Amino acid sequence: MPYEVRAESDGSVTSYSELLDLIFSWDKAGGFDLLDPVTRRTIDKVVIERAGRLVAEARADTAEARASEYQRARQAAEARAAVEQQTRLAAEARERALQDELERLRRQQSGQ
Repeated sequence: MPYEVRAESDGSVTSYSELLDLIFSWDKAGGFDLLDPVTRRTIDKVVIERAGRLVAEARADTAEARASEYQRARQAAEARAAVEQQTRLAAEARERALQDELERLRRQQSGQ
């Protein structure tokens, strides 16, 4: 199947491939590009933009995952701190009770 080759107003030459669904474009300086037939943008720019979007999405996903991990770590640290505080308060209460018992026993011993 022959390809129609057209001279564009900007001096470039284009040809459309139905089989590949691409436009081949040669500029005046001899540069070659593959164009998307719908947007008429070069394929490499489309690919780069798509890759950029994918990278940005991956970075956003990574940032969200890090934020979630930070949140879980913070909650775990807060839970540990609460347990440690309860343990400390219980130990202090036990120490006070033992001191009170010791004082009672001393008074009792000295009173005999």
